[in-house]
Amino acid sequence: MKILTMTTTFMLLIISNVNAQITFAPHPIEIKANVEEISNILAPKANSNCGEVNIELDEKVFSGGCAGVLVREYRASDSCGNFASSTQFIHLTDTSAPVFVNTTAEIQIGAEGEIPLLTPGVSDAGKQDVSLKYEDQVLSERINRVWTAEDACGNKSQFVQTIWHKAKL
Repeated sequence: MKILTMTTTFMLLIISNVNAQITFAPHPIEIKANVEEISNILAPKANSNCGEVNIELDEKVFSGGCAGVLVREYRASDSCGNFASSTQFIHLTDTSAPVFVNTTAEIQIGAEGEIPLLTPGVSDAGKQDVSLKYEDQVLSERINRVWTAEDACGNKSQFVQTIWHKAKL
């Protein structure tokens, strides 16, 4: 009788993520920034001892101040399923005046013609509502229509539209 002896070798590999963690590099939590500069504010860096870190961003704008507060939520995750989050508050300022676009600087009308209202376009860097008003300065053969645009932060700009009239005004 033959006795067959069999030996089995196996290896048990235990992976533990108990010490794995994600840490954000130091970064400012509260910032004051002009609305035209927010794209220059970089996301914070994060590190993990468990592989590459992926950072997702969620942004929301809340009212407060003339331009509001941008809240950025950063959520970092790694290949081991660890995650960490960080919140950043950007207090927005707007120091740029509205800009006139699609303007008609000079208008010619006949002696009996009505004075047209050609409203110029206005854009604002802060994407805010802009109030637009005008005042007519009547001179001998022309009217200078002075348009004033003002955004919610109090920034103003002006555009002068000259209306030439063949008859004396």
